[in-house]
Amino acid sequence: MKTYSLSFKENILEKVYAGSNKSVKEIADEAGIPVTTIYTWKKNMNKNKKISLTGNKYNKSEKFDIIVSYYSLEEGLKGSFLREKGFFSSRNRKLEERFHIR
Repeated sequence: MKTYSLSFKENILEKVYAGSNKSVKEIADEAGIPVTTIYTWKKNMNKNKKISLTGNKYNKSEKFDIIVSYYSLEEGLKGSFLREKGFFSSRNRKLEERFHIR
């Protein structure tokens, strides 16, 4: 079984969640991985319930506002909120440490 780095997985999932015009199958084919692998990563990501504020389209202040808003939402609204912002679950710890959250 082939293993993939966290950054590779995050890159693929960012493409899936970023509203790409490509299907999951097209993204998988381009990356040379099975489509089932992407669905497994998505499933695992949802179980972990961590958030990642990746990308450079937000400055630190905006990221802080987003993370504060995230923690104030009801559990059922958190996933859709993050997807609307272009984020997904995975690397929350660094951001929380940066802003001393928790």
